[in-house]
Amino acid sequence: MRFYKSSGGENGPPRRLVALAALVAFFLAGSAATPATANTITLSLTSVTTNGSNFDWNYDAFISGGSQLDTAQPSTFTLFDFSNLPDFVALSTFSPTVALTTAGGLTATFLGSVAMTGPTYALLPLIADNAGFVNVTFTYSGATINPALFPIFQTKIGSFSVTSTVALTGPPPSKAVLSRDEIITGVLDNNGAQSTTVGPALGAPTPLPLPVTAMAGTGLFALLGGSRRRRGD
Repeated sequence: MRFYKSSGGENGPPRRLVALAALVAFFLAGSAATPATANTITLSLTSVTTNGSNFDWNYDAFISGGSQLDTAQPSTFTLFDFSNLPDFVALSTFSPTVALTTAGGLTATFLGSVAMTGPTYALLPLIADNAGFVNVTFTYSGATINPALFPIFQTKIGSFSVTSTVALTGPPPSKAVLSRDEIITGVLDNNGAQSTTVGPALGAPTPLPLPVTAMAGTGLFALLGGSRRRRGD
């Protein structure tokens, strides 16, 4: 048996190991007591599966410890610029975990919606939001969930899928995610931040509708061009 020599006695551990253990314990205690202040709801791509001739991009949603969910703000998250409109097929319903329905009631869930722009998030970082690509948003619906019910660093709260015509053929590009929840700091504060996940490769942006005058001009130009080609034939 090997003995270590230290100032505390012949058989005690080295002084530097005692100091290191104390430092680690202090750090862990401080981390557990500190509420989340950023990236409160984050997404992780778990798989891409075949769905007929299309592909389901499957995501898990996680919430940081110390976060509160409610409908007042409301608590929400958005996956920006998922795909262009022709490549987008469908958005699934949100499948809540037992952790979410236990904390927020049996009907607690997130309701999905799709838009070409927005929503905007007050007090959160501004990101590039291309109006030619689809944004996917989920908004919380259920009873208020106190931060004490999410005490650990990351709690899985549910999953969802976005169906696309695009398969996973290589390293998927990064997608911006903005989220918003609340934390208790004496009063309710908006909280949230930007994080990232991955999604399908983007095709060409969906063309925005042209004004009537512009469409008329485009049609007239095509007719004139066609008549010129016929004269030259």
